[in-house]
Amino acid sequence: MSVDDLRGLHEGETCWIVGKGPSLRYLTPGHFMDDGPVITINQALEIVQAFGISNPLYSLQKDARDGELVQPLSCVTVILQAGRSEHRFAQHERRVVVDIEAEMGFAPDEMSIRMAVFIARVMDCERINFVCCDSLTGHDDYRRLDVESGKVVQAYAGAYRRVKPLVLADVAGMAHGFVVPRRPRTEDRGRKTDDSV
Repeated sequence: MSVDDLRGLHEGETCWIVGKGPSLRYLTPGHFMDDGPVITINQALEIVQAFGISNPLYSLQKDARDGELVQPLSCVTVILQAGRSEHRFAQHERRVVVDIEAEMGFAPDEMSIRMAVFIARVMDCERINFVCCDSLTGHDDYRRLDVESGKVVQAYAGAYRRVKPLVLADVAGMAHGFVVPRRPRTEDRGRKTDDSV
């Protein structure tokens, strides 16, 4: 499959793009408030696919090194980058290989988050909710969750700072929001505990 096979696939729906910010530790199935497509970035798939949600799942694993690859369930569509990760998961039935230069107009090393936004637009989604993409919020948190160890580690702050205005420009004129799950507190039981915007 190519990116063209995704065209118009989720017209009018909300796309949930799940990053690896520190708030990923507190993500629950309840944060996905409708059945729109979910695009996970790298190891975020491990957490999201374990939820067993009914949303269509897509997994961008263009940057994952061998030790960070997450084996997708059969229902997950894996999105890979031509010339970089196209040979990964060769036996997986649901694969999309994208030439990000020719099909998206991006440099080969562009960050996955911009690819995810592009794909949501190709799918003709009406809204994008950035979930656990902490670096895009006003908090300027450039750390990420290492899903394997469960530890929060420092990310490449320069890359995240560079891409933030580009991503916000990519969604200009499109409905979008941010979901930053928080640690549940005893006194908050039964109430919303995230920073949904």
